[in-house]
Amino acid sequence: MTDPTDAPDTPEATRPTLLKALLRQRRWQTYKRFRREYNRAAATVDRELVGTYPSDAQYRRWINGRIGGVPRSEPCAVLEAMFPGYTVEQLFEPYQDGRSAEHRETNTEVLTSADSPPVGGHHSANSDTSNGSESEVKDVNRRQLFNTAATFAPALILPASVPVRVDMGDVDQYKQDMEYLRALDHASGSSEKVYHLAEHSLGHLVRIMETASYTPGVGNQLRSIAGELMALAGWLSFDAGRYRDAHSWYLKAQHAARISDDTDTEVYALNAMSLAADHEGRGRDAVDLAQAASRIARRSRPTPRLLSLLAAREACGHAHNGDSAATWRAFGRAEADLDRGQHDDDPAWLTFWRPASLATQGRRAAYCLGDLDEAELQAREALAAGDQKHYRRNYTIYQANLAIVLTARGNVDEAVPAITSAAKEATQISSVRLTTKVRSAVRDLNAHHGEMPAVRELTEWTTTNLPAPVRDTSA
Repeated sequence: MTDPTDAPDTPEATRPTLLKALLRQRRWQTYKRFRREYNRAAATVDRELVGTYPSDAQYRRWINGRIGGVPRSEPCAVLEAMFPGYTVEQLFEPYQDGRSAEHRETNTEVLTSADSPPVGGHHSANSDTSNGSESEVKDVNRRQLFNTAATFAPALILPASVPVRVDMGDVDQYKQDMEYLRALDHASGSSEKVYHLAEHSLGHLVRIMETASYTPGVGNQLRSIAGELMALAGWLSFDAGRYRDAHSWYLKAQHAARISDDTDTEVYALNAMSLAADHEGRGRDAVDLAQAASRIARRSRPTPRLLSLLAAREACGHAHNGDSAATWRAFGRAEADLDRGQHDDDPAWLTFWRPASLATQGRRAAYCLGDLDEAELQAREALAAGDQKHYRRNYTIYQANLAIVLTARGNVDEAVPAITSAAKEATQISSVRLTTKVRSAVRDLNAHHGEMPAVRELTEWTTTNLPAPVRDTSA
């Protein structure tokens, strides 16, 4: 057996587990309630096991499938005592598998299911919570069906009613739904459906905050989640080419974060604003925003992974300013911090930051500075480390980035197939940022090598098949 604290946080292990579904079915999903039930079961196994429950952060890794294998032996015994009839291996399997497999093709069931939509859709406190295994598995199946159908048709999700009272169990549900929305973005890009889901979820959460009753602590958590939703809406707007909308959302997220004293979300917003400034060529703003985010993060012991991201944002800003020495100093910090590995306290929104992400920032910095040797090295490293299956949009951007560098170096024979592959993928992914990158790569190829038949054919295909360029018409 492996200890999850030693397991890498890989994209292959980010699906909710059966454990998560059973905890929610029994209304044990809050960390406080989980610890209580864990200790109760531990006392029946061995009194010395009382108190061996995981940390809050590790608990969330358990239920969201971000571990390799199963926990060490002591928690295994306790978990099996908590859920008689299930082995620990079954509890840590993705609940979409196994017993749920027979229902996967019946997606129409989900539209009449009592299960809940993202952020705001939650079970009534008066709902049937039978502890029978058959009922539990049926509940798990319904949830899996909802996720499957919503992934392909999120616009069909209907609004949920506003609860009379909200507790920490509901807060945990809303946090989990934030992860669901991020997963939709990774899977399908910044489609209008995903954006409207986020917007609808935020509106519903605001109604909850205005009309439901809750404790001050719960209220603060709700404001934090609202800030995260605003930041996510900003990201979706940015990826869709609506830059003014994105800026407005980021400012709202920053304001909400300050009201709720939520450092993570404020840093998230400032990081995103630094990325936007870099994208628009405002190097000084990119540096200032990244450094401000770093100062705020350092007030609460930031994780190395977070510091790595902010240093990389700063490096790209310096590159736009033409300051090579400052660029590589910041990039060196980003590499060193990322090498220190993941941490249980990494913010949930930081899952995308991996070696491939760092390498593509290195490519961007080197390209801005005119160092094509380093730019090609970093572009190839990003592509080699990229995860095409789980981060399809990012991987396709890495392909386009490599093609741009190869074109600048005159390596047309390799650039053409790279951008051709990216162009075909771009027709299947909703991302203005991606299609703009692909069009830029094709334009560069055509400008310098338009006489080549392969380049002419690629240019014509792109013009015909890629979505037309989008102007930012946001208010």
